Amino acid sequence: MAFIPAFVFWLATGILLLGFEVVLPGVFLFWIGLAAIGTGLVAWLLPLGFVSQLLVFSIIGMAAIFAGWRIQQFQKKEMTDAPFLNDRAGALVGKIYALETAIISGTGAIRIGDTVWRVAGADTNAGTKVTIVGIDGGTLRVQAVVG
Repeated sequence: MAFIPAFVFWLATGILLLGFEVVLPGVFLFWIGLAAIGTGLVAWLLPLGFVSQLLVFSIIGMAAIFAGWRIQQFQKKEMTDAPFLNDRAGALVGKIYALETAIISGTGAIRIGDTVWRVAGADTNAGTKVTIVGIDGGTLRVQAVVG
């Protein structure tokens, strides 16, 4: 039986994992595949035993997964041209509207376009201008506009 050098095993494993990444959903195998390729390069440059290769794979794998996680967190924070696309109520915070119905016992309503929203806040008369200060589920929290 022919002996396969360790670096060839790691490089082939890495390429195989990257190939699986193309077929399977997610991005996890990408980082593990990169770790396997990195281990193959280290094994090619340095004569390491099997345990040392596993240690190198573990270290590179953890670093690659952490790097992937950081990249994902950075991408989540990127600004978009439609930041409230799936958060209609979030787009209303800070806006001023007149109460449709008075806030009595902490609950009232405002009309925004063709939608009536439930509001919560201090008791206030209908027609009073209020600022939306937050969201609690499907209820908008409001405060009366001063001045």
